[in-house]
Amino acid sequence: MGVSKTIHMLKKAARVAWIPALAVSIASLALGAAHATVPRAAASPDQIVWQTIGTIPGSRPSIAFDASGQAHLALYGPEGPSGAEVLHVAEAGGEWTATRVDGPEDIGATTSIAVAGDALHVAYDYPRYGVRYAFPESDGTWKRIKVEASNPSGTEVALAVAAGGDPHIGFHSATNLDWRQGRWRASREDFNLRTNAIGDVGRHGAVAVGADDAYHVAYHDLTNSSVYYERDLPRRANMTVISPVDVVGRIALVLDRGDVPQLAFPTATGPVWARRDDAVWDLETELPGGEQAATHVAMALGPKENTHLVWEGPPGTYHYAIRDASNGDWGTVLTGGWPSGAAAGLAMASYDDRLLLAVDDRARNQVLVLEAAAGNPPTPLPPTNTPRPTARPTAGPTPTPAPADLRLWLSAGCDRSYRPGTILFARFSSTRSGRIVIDHAPPGERPLYDGPIVNGRPWAAALGILGEPGRRTIIATMPDFGLEARCRYDVAP
Repeated sequence: MGVSKTIHMLKKAARVAWIPALAVSIASLALGAAHATVPRAAASPDQIVWQTIGTIPGSRPSIAFDASGQAHLALYGPEGPSGAEVLHVAEAGGEWTATRVDGPEDIGATTSIAVAGDALHVAYDYPRYGVRYAFPESDGTWKRIKVEASNPSGTEVALAVAAGGDPHIGFHSATNLDWRQGRWRASREDFNLRTNAIGDVGRHGAVAVGADDAYHVAYHDLTNSSVYYERDLPRRANMTVISPVDVVGRIALVLDRGDVPQLAFPTATGPVWARRDDAVWDLETELPGGEQAATHVAMALGPKENTHLVWEGPPGTYHYAIRDASNGDWGTVLTGGWPSGAAAGLAMASYDDRLLLAVDDRARNQVLVLEAAAGNPPTPLPPTNTPRPTARPTAGPTPTPAPADLRLWLSAGCDRSYRPGTILFARFSSTRSGRIVIDHAPPGERPLYDGPIVNGRPWAAALGILGEPGRRTIIATMPDFGLEARCRYDVAP
């Protein structure tokens, strides 16, 4: 186990204003350097100022607050000949204090920190030893537990803790290309792990725990270009899919009032935000300033349930936006550039009206901790799904509306044979918005999907191949428009 000891005392950096018009070099923010305070410019109505409050040697940070509002980070320390230590870094009395949790070993891919009350929980991975979980005992030592004893190649670890203190963990198994997740079993001091092994799944995963102790997970399915969201595996009825999307970085997952999940993830065409309400995902793919590729995202909720979202666009640029929970509008708050160039990762946490962002400045092997300064509220923008006015000629032919169309297909193709036990996805899209029903012919006990569809946005429903061998037909109908589409497949003997 080993006795933990304090190994660094890290001074708080001087507060530096981050605004688009003022580029502040962080090359001078190395540990121990003297810092000059940059005069803060007045914030415009659509601008919030970020301040650098800490510079910590290391990489791959995660961040959380405890019940008293103290900030905690987990990260890998500076890499040396023997590898890197996993560190717990706490903010106290104007200083950042780093304590060794584990290592040194070959550096892993991610860390994840979670706090229930004042109890700390940390998860991380070492390439040679796999996924580990650690927590401090009463004497201050960190107890370390190997989570995946049979597979030492877990990466991209995510951790959350229930109100009662039980941690929930999820991670991607790089060897088997599976998603692994489980709840802590105190009696055995291990996690009761379960696996989703259908295709190459589990990349970029996130975990959250609701007030009812149900755990929520989201991860990328590379095989089907989808994002899975599940609540309390293995209840498959609670699994939904956002498709098609190709995620390029870690997914952010938060739960708002009523344990309603919100997701954010970066894609090659920009950031995507989604909120699932009444079993329907409200997707936003045209966030203000999000028209270009995104590489990293971070998300947190404020005291009024407003969503704070930061993402990196083209390497070295960042965007920060707020969603007003009262009306669902997004406002552009801040757009600019990381003074250090491209970030290698982002993590965000909030406590009351305090908002912290941890930036992985991998090029300089340091983590920057930024705080959002109290600024003016964002300027609301029209919802991005509201058409903006365009100039039209005063005379000329009336544009012909697009013909009504409905498409239905299987993720692996129609008119093919599938073995019993296979799980596919029935995908569908339409040029009309309205109610759609997906069912077998003849109908089953309950439709595969019965709900809304949005014009131009492909949707998907899980389909398990069951029953006797023979021909099957799936039918999609939109009763309000008289539209129908069919897809046929065979169940193999």
